[in-house]
Amino acid sequence: LVRAYTEAAQAALAVLPRAERVERRDGILAVSYALYERVRLLITAHHGEAISEDFAGDITLGVRFAVEDIPGYEVALTALSNGQIETIWL
Repeated sequence: LVRAYTEAAQAALAVLPRAERVERRDGILAVSYALYERVRLLITAHHGEAISEDFAGDITLGVRFAVEDIPGYEVALTALSNGQIETIWL
């Protein structure tokens, strides 16, 4: 009985999808229309995703990044915007 249970459990576990847990953080930033497309490309290049966009006087982007990707993203964003854009992490 124990052997049958063990084999059934192993068979069930073998077909389950596996995923790695990655700690993520959300943030928001305001971007001018002039920099919008380049900031979107920068987000993608650093493995982030834009989770919301609000078009008004400036564009407010909601972003999500794996914690390990944030430092590289922030350095690149600072360089792109000459230090004018900062992400506020929630």
